Amino acid sequence: MCLQVFDKGFVEDGEGRFIDFKNTLILLNTHAGTDLIAGLCKDPDQMLGKIVTLQLNRIKKRVEARYKIPVEYGEDVVMLVVSHRTERESGGRMIDAILTNTLLPDISREFLTWLMEGQPIARVRVSATPDGFGYDFGAEAGALAAAQVSCSRNTKDASMARHFVPDDRHQITDPYADPDRWARSVTQGRIADLFLTAQGLVGHAAQVQQEIKRIISANNLGKMEGMTGADVVDLVGALEVVKSAIVAAAKAAAFDFAKFGFDFGNLTGPMFIERRGGRVYRDGKPAD
Repeated sequence: MCLQVFDKGFVEDGEGRFIDFKNTLILLNTHAGTDLIAGLCKDPDQMLGKIVTLQLNRIKKRVEARYKIPVEYGEDVVMLVVSHRTERESGGRMIDAILTNTLLPDISREFLTWLMEGQPIARVRVSATPDGFGYDFGAEAGALAAAQVSCSRNTKDASMARHFVPDDRHQITDPYADPDRWARSVTQGRIADLFLTAQGLVGHAAQVQQEIKRIISANNLGKMEGMTGADVVDLVGALEVVKSAIVAAAKAAAFDFAKFGFDFGNLTGPMFIERRGGRVYRDGKPAD
């Protein structure tokens, strides 16, 4: 790819489109001197711990600015992340991958669930557990105990979980067999990651659309033959849950994005969503 850019000044993508590199600045990095720099660090783990703290503070600042709630974590969380890196030489990249693939999706799913259920979130407290990260979104003193939750990632103890446990994102229930479970699993397994990063938005949106097609595609619509009116209402309701979840996730995003849409077929019609100036718009209207 680099040879094509340097030789011809453009590249061709998988659909045959030409991407022009005129007026483009290309930055290249190198690992030259890695051993020398690493050797200057008296305590590599301490250095990595500072990087983890920096990244966690960025997440803390973002959540506190967006939701006006405190975010707490201890040194045990920092050491947990440091202990999970497999290669010291990978430095900040490995740390960023750990936080992006574990902590951030976990918090996003919890926030989305609480927002959809109308439950108040008083704080986010992250801790280290034998199973990974632990989370506490508990209500403030005096609130109902039902508004509290403390769960560990990957825990199998149902008594520690307040809410529904979704299907594996790669094996989500057939929507025609159980529309409610399908909608909730898509919400927590796919939509929770939809606006996690601006770079991953296109890919995650395609995955959500693929799930929607399991209901609206011509082949799958044939399954509606013989269904009762109530069954069809359940399917439509499941699609509406997904729409609401997309809007809730967009409101929780940390970045603006241009308008794009999801095809929901003739059952509920398409939906277009965008975020500008920190405000979410659904089908051109403010989604307040």
